[in-house]
Amino acid sequence: MLTMAIAKGRMQAKALALLARAGVRASVEALASRRLAVEDESGRFRFVFVKPSDVPVYVEHGIADCGVVGRDVLLETGADVLQPLDLKISRCRIAVAAREAEPRGRRRGRGSSLIELIERGEDERRRAKLARIKGRSVSLDEELMRAVAEIIEEVRARGDAALLDYTARFDGVRLKAAELRIGAAALRESAARVDASVLEALRASIRNVRAFHERERVEGWEMEAGRGVRLGQRVTPVESAGLYVPGGTASYPSSVVMNVVPAQVAGVGRIVVVTPPRTLAETPAVAAALVELGVEEIYTVGGAQAVAALAYGTETIPREKIVRRSLADYGAIIVVGDIEEAYAIVNELAPEHLEIVVRDEEAAASRVLHAGAIFFGAYAPEAVGDYFAGPNHVLPTGGAARFSSALGVSDFQRRMSIIRYTRDELNESGRMIVALARAEGLDAHARSALIRMEG
Repeated sequence: MLTMAIAKGRMQAKALALLARAGVRASVEALASRRLAVEDESGRFRFVFVKPSDVPVYVEHGIADCGVVGRDVLLETGADVLQPLDLKISRCRIAVAAREAEPRGRRRGRGSSLIELIERGEDERRRAKLARIKGRSVSLDEELMRAVAEIIEEVRARGDAALLDYTARFDGVRLKAAELRIGAAALRESAARVDASVLEALRASIRNVRAFHERERVEGWEMEAGRGVRLGQRVTPVESAGLYVPGGTASYPSSVVMNVVPAQVAGVGRIVVVTPPRTLAETPAVAAALVELGVEEIYTVGGAQAVAALAYGTETIPREKIVRRSLADYGAIIVVGDIEEAYAIVNELAPEHLEIVVRDEEAAASRVLHAGAIFFGAYAPEAVGDYFAGPNHVLPTGGAARFSSALGVSDFQRRMSIIRYTRDELNESGRMIVALARAEGLDAHARSALIRMEG
């Protein structure tokens, strides 16, 4: 089978039309699925749709046999490929590229043209390879960032109307505001179509991920620092979390599990999921994962507009307002009717520093949900925390205490997963790993488990 990398965007349709005239056609269903790779009707060709700058890379490293991309992109990358053939099908000049024959003397890994073998003593080649690896970067596209900023502002200003407009424009789906939230019946209908082996594997995966993350949970603490001084730390969950589940080729049920479970273990009270239209209909395993995890608030909206809706809220996708005030600009004395009203104001403001002088300090601590640091009693002014007591004085500002915390050890640590598996355990759970990998279309992942089980 010949694999062809085709640049996504305006030239994709023209390239496919040209190939169709040559008798190479992909089915309408395959193209509509938005998969990364599709085969033609004869089964002799595979099309891989990638961003333009990746086409020469795919060809150079043997991931694709040839590619279709703009001449300017091909020349800018400096890829080690044959000279292009101008297809004359677009204002941007289109090129077909094929991997150049290996220079004599270059050695690659046995059975693969993707891996370059660098022997001991080949210091120059090693340095060059390492420099290339470390030089990888993802640059921000200014035009894209402007477009995203415009989308965010539109959602912020127009709410549901903007969500519906962008859904029609980018996803080709026309919805009404009442259809944005996915009902329980529709979710379960999609989940019911999942393969039994995948469902079994999902349930085992959720158990394992939850057991692991339970070990990460930390508790608050207090200490006696002498002479009546008490210091401590409280650990509380954020009240709500918005999770984005991609559609198309990146719609992975495992990503749902890995995002939702830690939030649940942390004790987040409200978990909201947004995902592009068609995701749940096309990927029953994603729907099944959401059902198994008990996630009920799901909206069928994707892209930057979905993230903007989570951040700012719309008529359909609500978000509690955060009052962003600074004492320097809006200092005031607010008289309240009772202590509960005071707590409500504090939780709304989410202040950086909070000083409380009350008789029952423990009760007050339990009622305050959002604050960077709390200073209890008449003898604990802010200066004590800023300069001397011990807790960090780098605190979340501008209302960020609703979802952020004081600077601490965890901000300077990395978490590394340690995974040790035995042959017996892999033989026992391997079939479920294979089921999940195949459900996500990642056959190489499945094979990596199978060859160890068979060997």
